[in-house]
Amino acid sequence: MAGRIQAIVPNATSLLLARWEKAFREGVKWRYEHAAQERQRAIREAEEAARRKRERREAEARALLWKRQRLMMQASAGLRRSDEIRTLVAAVEASAAAGGIDTDLVMAWKRWVLEQADRMDLRAWSAPELGQWLKAFDLTSLTQP
Repeated sequence: MAGRIQAIVPNATSLLLARWEKAFREGVKWRYEHAAQERQRAIREAEEAARRKRERREAEARALLWKRQRLMMQASAGLRRSDEIRTLVAAVEASAAAGGIDTDLVMAWKRWVLEQADRMDLRAWSAPELGQWLKAFDLTSLTQP
C-alpha cells in the first residue's frame, strides 16, 4: 500500500501542475485578449473624438464664412440702396421745384430719407460703427475658412 501511495503522489502532483499550468495559460491568454480589446476600444474612441472635433471645426469654419459673406452682402446692398435713395432724392427735388411744391415739406422728407440712406451706407458710418462692423468678421479667429 505504501508503494501505491508513493505512486499516486507524483501522479497527483503532475495532474495538479498540469491543471494549474492550463489555468495560468488561459488567464494569460484572457488578459492579453482583454488588453487587445481595450486597446481597440481606445483607438476607436480616439478616432471618433478626432472625427467629431474635425466636424465641429469644419462646421464652425462654414458658419464663420457664411457670416462674413452675409456681412459683405448686406454692406454691398446698403451701398446700392443708399445710392438709389440719393438718386431718388435728387429726382424728387427736381420735380418738386418744377411743380412748385412747398420746400419745407420737401426738405423735411429729404432729411428723413437721407438719414435712412446714411444708416445703410457704410461710407456714412462713424469710425466706431465701422470698426464694430469690421470686428464682426472675426478675422483674428483661429478658425480660418
